[in-house]
Amino acid sequence: MKWEEIISVTGKPGLYVIKGQSKSGVLAESLIDKKKVFAPVYHISALNNIAVYTDDDEIYLPEIFKKIFEYEQKGNEIPGKKSSKQILTGFFKEIIPHYDETRFYPSHMKKITGWYHLLKNADVIKELAEQKND
Repeated sequence: MKWEEIISVTGKPGLYVIKGQSKSGVLAESLIDKKKVFAPVYHISALNNIAVYTDDDEIYLPEIFKKIFEYEQKGNEIPGKKSSKQILTGFFKEIIPHYDETRFYPSHMKKITGWYHLLKNADVIKELAEQKND
């Protein structure tokens, strides 16, 4: 599995893997329950295209997930999406010390940690974290 195959679908919970494409959308399979959905192109976001603003640039999700994976491999616990604002902001200050506090909100942090746990539960985070992204 590759980062560009993993998508979020507007209005649908969880993450999906692209299984096929057409001009108007994609056929995708849920990482949670393996159900298939058809999503119009304008309703999908590939995880590798989503970025977090930093003080000087932006950092894309694959790199963030790699940092979280490395943090967890050192024996640290990853907060869940239901963690408090203080826990989430403290965690992301360790992972991305220079994130832009005016444009990266706790709601974004909850989504990212939720997605991380979903990828981990689907047994794909290690494979994804070890990929080289150019």
